[in-house]
Amino acid sequence: SAFVCHYNVNPLMKELQSPRQPRMHQVVAQTMTFCCSLNIIVGLSCMVLFGNDVRTDILQNFSLDLRIPHASILVVVLRVGYIISLAFTFPVILFTLRDSLLDILPFKLDKESSLTFYSSSALIMLVEYVICLGVPDIYDAIGLMASTVTMVLGFVIPALITIRRANGQLGTTLLSSAMFWIGCLIGILGFCITLTNIFHH
Repeated sequence: SAFVCHYNVNPLMKELQSPRQPRMHQVVAQTMTFCCSLNIIVGLSCMVLFGNDVRTDILQNFSLDLRIPHASILVVVLRVGYIISLAFTFPVILFTLRDSLLDILPFKLDKESSLTFYSSSALIMLVEYVICLGVPDIYDAIGLMASTVTMVLGFVIPALITIRRANGQLGTTLLSSAMFWIGCLIGILGFCITLTNIFHH
């Protein structure tokens, strides 16, 4: 999901000191380079460390007995790093999800209003906590989130917003509609496959 971040481009551009297009291109290029490099380093390191036993979610590998010196310290560092990552990632995702949901509502709400801000945030968090409480295993929850939320945030909601603002432009409407249906299809397939794996295990 690190590469499905285009829904954050416009809000982040407004936060830049000099919100210009070339500057935003530079920020996006640097971010993508960092994410790609980090993924390659982590992936290669796990292949060297675990070989054929490496799992799809590498965090599951670090919950096992690694049989290497000071492994417990490494596991604690990784878990703390993951907690910090979630702490910084969640507000960004919540911010974008809240703005996108308010955009596609059939009626207009004042996004700057404190009441709208806190009530919509509380409602989204309540739904997420209820879902999390209903899923007994964190890895199952991560799998479900990855297979659904990434598609909804990355493809479905942006497509709906673009269709709404296309102003009758046929090319934009067709492209956005295709992106919407592809996102729905991949999301549904991913959700069904993840659920099948959960019940199978």
